[in-house]
Amino acid sequence: VKVFGAYATPLEEPWDNVIHTALQAAQAKGEVDYTYADNIGYSGDMERVLREEATKNKPDIIFGDAFGNRDAVAKVAGEFPAIAFVFGSGEGPAEPNFSVYDNWIHEPAYLSGLIAGKMTKSNTLGVVGSIPIPEVVRNINSFTLGAQSVNPKIKTKVVWIGKWFDP
Repeated sequence: VKVFGAYATPLEEPWDNVIHTALQAAQAKGEVDYTYADNIGYSGDMERVLREEATKNKPDIIFGDAFGNRDAVAKVAGEFPAIAFVFGSGEGPAEPNFSVYDNWIHEPAYLSGLIAGKMTKSNTLGVVGSIPIPEVVRNINSFTLGAQSVNPKIKTKVVWIGKWFDP
C-alpha cells in the first residue's frame, strides 16, 4: 500500500507526529510504502502538494491534517477519486473518497473544568487557544461549562495565538 503523509505543521507538533510515527512503524513492518511532506502550512500550498503527489506518485491513500486546509483537501480529493484521503477535520467527510477523524475531547475538557473550578482562588481561568475554529471553541466551552457547574462565578479568559504550532 502506497501511503503519503501531508502535514501542515512541522513533525514536532504532536498531532501530526502521532500519525507520522504510526505510519513509520507500519513501514518498518513492511506493511506500507510511506513518504511524506511536513510544514506545508496554511497559505495555499496544501492543494499544490496534494495535487503534485496524486499526479506524480499516485499513492493509494493520503493521511494528514485538514484543520485550516479542509477546502483544499476536499477539492483535490474530488479530482482524484481513486485515492483515499483521510484527514483530521471537524467538518464531515466528502463523497466518494474523503474521510475525516477528530479528537472528540470535549468531555475530558469538561472534567478538567470541574477540577479547575474547584481549585481556583481567583475565579478566573485562562486558556491559550490556537485558532478559533469550532473544534477548538467546543473544547474551551466545555472546559468553561465544567468549571461553572461547580463554581458559577468562573470567568474564562482566552488568548488566541493564531497558529497550530508555536513552541
